[in-house]
Amino acid sequence: MKKTLFICFSMLMAVLALQSCGPDDVTIQSSVKEVLLLNYPQVSSSVRNGIVTLTGSVDSDEKRAGAEELVSKVKDVKSIVNNIEVKKLAADVNKDLTLKASINNALYGSNITTVEVEVNNMVVTLKGEAKKSDHKRIIEAVKNAGVKSVVDSMKLK
Repeated sequence: MKKTLFICFSMLMAVLALQSCGPDDVTIQSSVKEVLLLNYPQVSSSVRNGIVTLTGSVDSDEKRAGAEELVSKVKDVKSIVNNIEVKKLAADVNKDLTLKASINNALYGSNITTVEVEVNNMVVTLKGEAKKSDHKRIIEAVKNAGVKSVVDSMKLK
């Protein structure tokens, strides 16, 4: 009887010892916080069962993806839930608004009123209708305004 109890107790202790050998959330959290603090201090994290949840805000999609990629390299991270928000800086929004106004003024000054201009992160999207004869002039005017790129979605008539 004593021998049977001793064997059961020993097996129970062995199972508990093996279970505690795996990575725990506290250890993972510590490693994640360390890499985030150095590279993305505005991002917070929590860990449950090896699954890391990222929260906070950054100013670009690249930084959002970069934080996730960095955390994915932390040992014992099973998966990542990326809830990081991308918020444009006020200066970036003002640049887009200024660029849009400049392009609209140039088009209006050329009597082109059927083209819609959208600007996002200095990338201009042109929509609406334009005469084929005006197309090249419109594209050149937009490119001369100092844009990153132009997406031409205009219908030519």
